Amino acid sequence: MEGLQVMSYNDMQIKEIKKLSSSGLYSEALSLCANLLRDENNIAVLRERAHIYTIMLRHELAATDWEAIINSDAYNPSDLYLGSESAIACDQYVLAKKWLITLIESDSRTENWFSSAARFYLAYTNMMEKEFWEAETWLSEACKIDANISLPIPGVGLVTAESLGNEIKSRKNKQA
Repeated sequence: MEGLQVMSYNDMQIKEIKKLSSSGLYSEALSLCANLLRDENNIAVLRERAHIYTIMLRHELAATDWEAIINSDAYNPSDLYLGSESAIACDQYVLAKKWLITLIESDSRTENWFSSAARFYLAYTNMMEKEFWEAETWLSEACKIDANISLPIPGVGLVTAESLGNEIKSRKNKQA
């Protein structure tokens, strides 16, 4: 049968995890992930589990899965970005910065949504680490790519470039 794609066992399991997760059956989805990960660290399963942990606001566990994915060298730009969001959500700013820098370096030839978002998050993480000059520099770079950038910061809410810039200045002045 020409053109017929046969779904592998692993693809069927990933599809089942996604189905359980989208139905809100997180415990069942995590149980299936655990069973599949018992034999091997499957990147696709780790991604799904990290997504589930994120939905459940278990950011430390999500960050651990993203770290395993990224350390495997089988990652893609969205893994770096989503991993950094999880790291930010659990105040692991050094780890978030590491992944954001890797994202920027891996995608240095193009300026796109990931590159502006990565710079915005770097501004935020540097601010949280009291590295205000770096924070201002990264925010400026993000705004050069997207003048109207605003992103949800995990645990904070939607943050505009203007409000982040004001917060950086305020914290910088308090420290001086």
